[in-house]
Amino acid sequence: RQDIVLGRVYGEVLADVFVTPLEIDEQLRVTNQKFKVAYKVFQQADYIQAAEAALAPEPAVEEALAGLKAANPDTAESISRKMALDEVLSARAQDFFDENIEPLRPWIDGTMSLDGLIDQYEAGFKATSAGDDKPTPITPEEFETRLNKWIRPLYQNPTKRLVVAKIPVKNFAEKVGEIEQKSLRAKYEEDIQKYEKRVKARHILIRVADDGDAEAEQAAKTKIEELRSQLVEGADFAEFAKQYSEDPGSAVRGGELGTFGRGRMVKPFEDAAFALEEGEISQVVKTDFGYHLIKVDKIFPEKTFEDVRFDLVAELTQERARKFAWDAAEDLSYQVFEHADRWQKEAFQVLAEKSAEKGYTVKTTDFFSPDGDYPELFGDSRAAVRKAYSVTENLPLSEAIEGEDAYFVVALVEARPGSLSEFDEGVATFCRNIIVRDKAEELARAAASETRGEVVDQLPESDGAEFLELTFGFEVPEPFTRLNPPTRDQVGWTVLGQLSEQAEGALSEPVDILGGAVLVYIAERLPVDLASISKEDREVARQQVRQRKIQAALQAFHDELDEQSNPVLVEGLAGMLVR
Repeated sequence: RQDIVLGRVYGEVLADVFVTPLEIDEQLRVTNQKFKVAYKVFQQADYIQAAEAALAPEPAVEEALAGLKAANPDTAESISRKMALDEVLSARAQDFFDENIEPLRPWIDGTMSLDGLIDQYEAGFKATSAGDDKPTPITPEEFETRLNKWIRPLYQNPTKRLVVAKIPVKNFAEKVGEIEQKSLRAKYEEDIQKYEKRVKARHILIRVADDGDAEAEQAAKTKIEELRSQLVEGADFAEFAKQYSEDPGSAVRGGELGTFGRGRMVKPFEDAAFALEEGEISQVVKTDFGYHLIKVDKIFPEKTFEDVRFDLVAELTQERARKFAWDAAEDLSYQVFEHADRWQKEAFQVLAEKSAEKGYTVKTTDFFSPDGDYPELFGDSRAAVRKAYSVTENLPLSEAIEGEDAYFVVALVEARPGSLSEFDEGVATFCRNIIVRDKAEELARAAASETRGEVVDQLPESDGAEFLELTFGFEVPEPFTRLNPPTRDQVGWTVLGQLSEQAEGALSEPVDILGGAVLVYIAERLPVDLASISKEDREVARQQVRQRKIQAALQAFHDELDEQSNPVLVEGLAGMLVR
């Protein structure tokens, strides 16, 4: 079989992957080297008050305060400076809305969806006819930015109102009648793989190259026998698979292969797996790919025809009832289409009449959007809701729509397009938050640049981290490795990113992060004592290098095969041990 041939070639590619001691040492230097750094974060949140002061300077606040008191003499004493500040910032929010959002209203109002609007805008931007009624005040790139950042939160989704006829599948169960023995047998044979004995297993593979000598083969066998001895004593199989297995596809999952029946794996592997009890570990198994240890996690015993007879009856009854319900829904849709045209009536009116005649559940929904709350009539079937919502003024009647336990036929009553919110109190708050936060972010980054300028003039040649901590409030965490950054957030990842770019004793330029900036100082790269590394850690490093080289080799193997015949391969044991 082609699978076997590809699996063997796959094995040959992996067998050629070797790891040298120098590569292990280099990996250990990368993963074990510690760094001493100092860093300071300039966050947007720390500059909110300064941003408000910059957007609403004192003269403007005083003027607003005087105006509020003059306009409300009876309550002048209770009018505070904060109320005046809010007045100024609300005016700035209105200006922001008028300048940045309102000009796009001609493109937003009346749309049935924001999807595709960017392409429409770009086409309009390129148009040169003087009679265009939709102005394009900004570039398509800026339009896309504003659409995603500002418009979507202020967009009121389009909604539709429908007449919905529901045809439950269970209403047709009696019509099915008795299921013939012949059909039950045929259904059992059709799904026989569901009922045969199956096992859920995992394995550990130690490879032997096809051209390997007796010494190499004995070394592989000895290694896997040692692993088995430890596993029998109670070692964790999944952890051993991750650490030692040379099947990259399953090793990362603790050797897990999933559930399989007979005929899915090569014969020696299959025979061994199906001979095991739950939780039992096999003896060493030899295949074309090397030596295996197999552990069966769960056994699914064979189910005879009599074991599943009642399940088969229920399954076939449901299938046939669904077919009757489908036919009824299609017939209803056709009748509505035919009579609406003949009687010159709206489709939703005829759907309501015909559904009532046939005794189907029929309801007129409120206006709804498929991404929000939808009518309870549809149950848990969001997919059915989306199909129902696809009716339009040009195609107001649906065909049969499949739901979880029913079929539906729907007709459009009315569609309301989407629109951009008018400027109200809620929109004012949204716009105010934008301008204040943007200003605070700008101030945070300016503060980072200013601080760097001060630091560069004073930074000593030694003990720089301590100086920055005491003089400028930098944070100095305990020395850390690349695998354990000082924080597991964007600040920590930013510090890690500077490790390979920055010289020792250097202070970075401000590095932008979401909502601000970071200054990073590399104080020292601590040397790695390779002699103190344990044997176990060296083995982990070897496996890491090997996995990386395997992935590179496999990618090259894939690329070569793609150039030759464009085959589709499945990585891991499922591809190597033949499904």
